[in-house]
Amino acid sequence: MSSDHDPKIEDWQREASSRSIEWTGDLNDDCTAVWAGLVLRAEMMKRGSWWWAVYDDRTKEVLRSSNRSEIRVSNAKKARKAAESAAREWLGAAHPAVAADGRVGRSAPSPHRS
Repeated sequence: MSSDHDPKIEDWQREASSRSIEWTGDLNDDCTAVWAGLVLRAEMMKRGSWWWAVYDDRTKEVLRSSNRSEIRVSNAKKARKAAESAAREWLGAAHPAVAADGRVGRSAPSPHRS
């Protein structure tokens, strides 16, 4: 897979994206989901501050994360939802049929910050 600017999703990922996302680990501290060739992470950094990320399971390239997003979350459930939304959005950028909100068309890349 490649970066936000030129996503290349494999056919099996499109099919796999129709499956539910299953989180493992401590859902109130540090958890992971492997879904459609992506790894989703959510981790409490300090009380009331959560980090989330989505990366390619094969290349380990970070595709979306709270470090590169305006989306800030304050609890575990919101962090998992942010990661899930970002993963679906990323897959939808190459395959509109899997966009989480039903929109058709390529989504804009997320803003990048250092």
